[in-house]
Amino acid sequence: MWTIRFVVSFWILILSAFPATGSTIPTKHTILFIGDGMGLSLITAGLYQNKDLNLQKFSDISLVTTHSATNLKTDSGAAATALATGFKTANDAVGVDENLNAVENVFERAFKHQVLTGIVATAAINHATPAAFYAHIDNRYRYTEIAQQLIDAPVSLTFGGGFGFFIPDGQKGSHRNDHIDLTAALKKKFTLLRTFDDILNHQSGLPVAGLLAPKHLPKSRKREYSLSALTKQALRILSTQKQSFILLVEGSQIDWGGLNNDRDFMLSEFQDFDNAVGVGIEFAKSTPNTVLLVTGDHETGGVYVKERDAKSKDRALFVDGKEPRLKFASKDHTATMVPLFVMGESSTRLKGIIDNTQVGRYLIDRVSGP
Repeated sequence: MWTIRFVVSFWILILSAFPATGSTIPTKHTILFIGDGMGLSLITAGLYQNKDLNLQKFSDISLVTTHSATNLKTDSGAAATALATGFKTANDAVGVDENLNAVENVFERAFKHQVLTGIVATAAINHATPAAFYAHIDNRYRYTEIAQQLIDAPVSLTFGGGFGFFIPDGQKGSHRNDHIDLTAALKKKFTLLRTFDDILNHQSGLPVAGLLAPKHLPKSRKREYSLSALTKQALRILSTQKQSFILLVEGSQIDWGGLNNDRDFMLSEFQDFDNAVGVGIEFAKSTPNTVLLVTGDHETGGVYVKERDAKSKDRALFVDGKEPRLKFASKDHTATMVPLFVMGESSTRLKGIIDNTQVGRYLIDRVSGP
């Protein structure tokens, strides 16, 4: 009798480890928002200007160190590589370790586990930050080679600029210096969309590439569509597949405003980015098992907020009758820590003062299993 009970219990245990016929593993979604160049002082200024940010809806907030393997002051390629792979690398390198050996990124790991991957950026899709999630190269400025790598990479969806890197030199809009034409290969891999209306009308087919400009997208104030609109459409299309996915959304041009010490440019790009975060929050509210992470790859401009001199002719930011203003200490990146906002999972791995490689390892582990 004991033997029969043991055998029955054994098979019940074994069978319970496998899903019943027709059952499905619950989907699990991850959305990573990167504000390129976004530091705490910029967020402070954005709050003072708008008085209501989507970032205020997060309760789990940490600080992240951003140094590269070679420099205290990172560049976007090294910073994004840490976030995409969990490895430090040299400045200007993408998708490789400090010895310039290729390392697995989160998209490659996701592909192994049937997890869809997506990128939305306001820069060219082969720019440093998005490139770190699919490419492996020793120099981020080898744009044409990175464009080639996109065609072979496990990317399900990509919205941004950069079409000019796929068409040969001599054709209108080309940003190549050779006569190689990658458009046939691009169209073989992706359904190619060239306008925002094309994106709106696209239903569910993947892979899909919406390349809306020859190089970078226009500034937010000059675009007919917002980063939040692109994010909303990316989430819509990815969701139709009924599979887990990981989506990167980059507010690419915040950094350029900082590098130019252009307050209005930087703040308008940050507002565009924060609005996109709001789209992610609404998606997470209606979609179980969704985790949002929002961070900067580094701080740009040495931004600080100072009360305005009464004699200044600068357009002011108003807070309770006082007039603070956004100021700059640098026209470069800085080594200042950046914030990390998390919603959907309270993980001790992402609390306190952490390094950007810890974010990368968390992402890889999240896409690695049920």
